[in-house]
Amino acid sequence: MAVRGIFSRLVSPRDRNWLHVLKKTTGSNRFYTEDGRRDGYRGDKSAEDKNVESKAEDSASPSSSLAEPPTPSPSEYVSSRKLKRQEKILKKFKKKPKLQSEEYFHDFVKDKKTRRKKEKTRQQGHSPSFEGSSKMDSGLKEFLKTDPKAISRRPGSEPNVSEQPEFPSDKEEYMKWYQSQERFAVRPSVDPETTSILLFPGQGSQFVGMGKKLIDGHQRCREMYEIASSILGYDLLKLCLEGPQSELDRTVVCQPAVMVTSLAAVEWLQEENPEVIEKCISTAGFSVGELSALVFAGVIDFEDAVKLIKVRAEGMQAASEETPSGMMSVFCTHRTKLGLAMQVAKEVCKQKHDLYGPVCQIANYLYPDCKVIAGHDMALSFIENNMKDFGIRRTKRLPVSGAFHTPLMESSVPSFVEALKNLEIREPLFPVYSNVKAKMYLNSPKGVKKLLKKHLTSAVKWEQILHVLYSRDKSTAKFPHTYELGPGKQLGTLLRMVNLKAHANYHSVDV
Repeated sequence: MAVRGIFSRLVSPRDRNWLHVLKKTTGSNRFYTEDGRRDGYRGDKSAEDKNVESKAEDSASPSSSLAEPPTPSPSEYVSSRKLKRQEKILKKFKKKPKLQSEEYFHDFVKDKKTRRKKEKTRQQGHSPSFEGSSKMDSGLKEFLKTDPKAISRRPGSEPNVSEQPEFPSDKEEYMKWYQSQERFAVRPSVDPETTSILLFPGQGSQFVGMGKKLIDGHQRCREMYEIASSILGYDLLKLCLEGPQSELDRTVVCQPAVMVTSLAAVEWLQEENPEVIEKCISTAGFSVGELSALVFAGVIDFEDAVKLIKVRAEGMQAASEETPSGMMSVFCTHRTKLGLAMQVAKEVCKQKHDLYGPVCQIANYLYPDCKVIAGHDMALSFIENNMKDFGIRRTKRLPVSGAFHTPLMESSVPSFVEALKNLEIREPLFPVYSNVKAKMYLNSPKGVKKLLKKHLTSAVKWEQILHVLYSRDKSTAKFPHTYELGPGKQLGTLLRMVNLKAHANYHSVDV
């Protein structure tokens, strides 16, 4: 019984065909042959049994080194040495169930170092080919064609690159290979303080008199206002310089005014300090400022952007007039229950005011302790009156006409999408970060248009964008210079609240 128990643990039913061993026993003392018939007891074999066994041995082919082992006799089961040997063979066969030839078997059992050496010898002489379907930057492609091993060359050492005959067609596999070579790549060391990031403000930063410092002595800036005025149908520069403030605060006027003033500041900076523009590594814009960033990055022409901003502003103004709504800054603490406050406000609007589908949600993520919520006026008023119950420190209503970046702007989307269809989109000259996802725009017209469609009804993730732009290792103390181009200095304040070290290199252009 002991022998049967040991062997039943060593051999699974799956392996009994080639080992010619006992089936898993269920209390019976009988043997089982290869075809599954019972063949006797565990005692001495009969003459008939010995006859059958000898025929099986004769039929076995001795020529192949991988032939099935002969059926062991019952007396051999007791030998622990034989059992260990059978166990070792079984483990090898489990690791490599398909042994095609004796040569393959020998390669399998060879030492790892020997096999690595053989693989390295086999790969020598190959260099990456760029004829595959993977798309690469043309400049990098030409550089590597002249010197394929330069991507992995360290100063004063031999190339050390995991080469392959050609790039695989699968993009994911190519990216894995490319990332594995990054540690060997030699890149010119760039001081972060010699680079720049340009930020563009959004609606709410406007003031009467903006643009006056830009047009003094800079004819190109004045021409930009004139081009915009011819498209919009009114004198934009006069409204910016003389006001009144109430007219300038209207959405249909405010959005074009902020965008044109921001882009005029780019022209001013190009003439006064061109190095800032030349060494720009990325850009982003807050709300309507995102369109300014796309124009600056060469994605959209200035004239097309003015036409688009006109459609955007008119659509959002019309959507704002459909229902009483607004926006409100909420200053929080670590104990603030803002989510609960918005949920209760919506329930109160449903039950007390019979409002169907009330809206109250975060529209702008500014910094950890401050959010801008937007929605129906009744919901905002409820939070304003009961802020202490939810741990809210302070609230402040914004001078805007509607609940921007919420589903209440849904009616303005169709006209905006229609305007996007006729828009010529080009690849950005440098990374532009989207408010919708806090990620870079894709280098494709479809990707740009897809994100812009969601731009009107999605929250502005500005806090997340700042974290992406200014994330650094703890050991790195240097940050790029940040320039805010447009009216006001609100984006500089937000940067100071998110990253104080990065704010040390902050500058603004007076407009």
